Amino acid sequence: MGQGGIGIVVTEINRNILVVEDEKSIRDIYYKALGKATLDTLGKEPFNLFMAASGEEAIKIVCNLMLEGARIAVGFFDLTMPGRMDGVQTIRCVREMDNQVLCTVVTGYGDHRLAEINALFSPDHLDDWDYLSKPFNVGEILQKARCQISGWNHRRAIERQSNELKAMLKEIEELNRTLESKVQERTLELQAKNNELEELLVKLKEMNSQLLQNEKMVSIGQLAAGVAHEINNPIGFVHSNLGTIETYMKRLSQYTLFVDRVQELTSNGQASRVSEFVEELNRLKKKLKLDFILSDLSKVVAESLEGTERVRRIVQDLKSFSRVDEAQLKLANINEGIKSTLNIVWNELKYKATVTTDFGQLPEIPCHPLQLNQVFLNILVNAAQAIESNGQIGIKTFQDGDWAVVRISDNGCGIPEEHKRKIFEPFFTTKEVGKGTGLGLSISYSIVKKHGGEILVESQVGVGTTFEIRLPISSSPLMELGS
Repeated sequence: MGQGGIGIVVTEINRNILVVEDEKSIRDIYYKALGKATLDTLGKEPFNLFMAASGEEAIKIVCNLMLEGARIAVGFFDLTMPGRMDGVQTIRCVREMDNQVLCTVVTGYGDHRLAEINALFSPDHLDDWDYLSKPFNVGEILQKARCQISGWNHRRAIERQSNELKAMLKEIEELNRTLESKVQERTLELQAKNNELEELLVKLKEMNSQLLQNEKMVSIGQLAAGVAHEINNPIGFVHSNLGTIETYMKRLSQYTLFVDRVQELTSNGQASRVSEFVEELNRLKKKLKLDFILSDLSKVVAESLEGTERVRRIVQDLKSFSRVDEAQLKLANINEGIKSTLNIVWNELKYKATVTTDFGQLPEIPCHPLQLNQVFLNILVNAAQAIESNGQIGIKTFQDGDWAVVRISDNGCGIPEEHKRKIFEPFFTTKEVGKGTGLGLSISYSIVKKHGGEILVESQVGVGTTFEIRLPISSSPLMELGS
């Protein structure tokens, strides 16, 4: 295939093979064996074959590929070639440029140079080369190429996983060092976190005005006050704990200064008063309540960290819910989506009803998870608005054959029979002005249908309402069309 393959786009699977052979008839055998062959184990794309008639030409090919960000995976090297470079010298130069190239030595002159070739490879890379005697057939070349290309790519995959593991370990070590920092550093971190959360509150208020652009944003806008309340509670006790820590630091500093003074007096010839100093230190320690401070400090810090984590989760769920969903379907856990939605809408529910959940074992299903979360939010908000006080909202998930089922029930006012057939129509609403656009259930119906599912409703005035959402566990043509 000559130099024509240099412009290839490097993909995750490296199929680049270099053949260094001075005899055209043998190069033709390589082309016959590998020119249109594929790597069955790692895909159906053909090999990228690069032919060189000399060592110098081979080095040029490797250089050009590396300049383009590509690499040779496997090389077949003839030992005896004309010119200044024989096969051994060519292997040495190629390995100096890229020591991960897997080499196959091809010769018809016996094995008298195998020791010389072996010396080119370090002890931990001795399996990077192999030997093939002339004459050979097409099947031998194809089998050798497939094995070595697979081996090269598997090694790179292992290296990537190893690097990812090292990065994770490094991150864990960094977290451990952070946990072992001093109390004062923790205080500064908590103060910085508090400032960050206050900034997030400002951003949430700014976001609230932007969310009104569509029904999803309308829903977030209606819930913003509740979310802010959920955030303000932990921020309040974090702020209070910071004041407590400041008081503790002042007392610890007062005690430290007195200790330093005692050490100074002792070193100035007043060692005879040690017992007096010790007694005074004990009195001061008791007066400052240092034992209590030391025991309480870790609790104060733990409570503050718990508060900031609560806010982080709320803000993360809110950010995830408000962003644009991905264009392609992806596997997602429906139960986790409902939990995330509950975290956002919780302030809307907790003063109206007791929420009970019964999450069944569901497989991950192909879907647009953020769109489904919008469906859950619309139904949960409607349930809360249908309840005056002291109500019940139940959420149950289970698998019914090839369907994942979500049931959301409430014991609210119910839907009149004449309204039930209209609730999925755009702009239909019985709510007062400012409390609904009439698009929530219409959009929910559209989202479920786009997923190849169905949404059913049962309701009785004065008893309550149940919405049942049925979603296919495997993708359907309708879902792909909706994407």
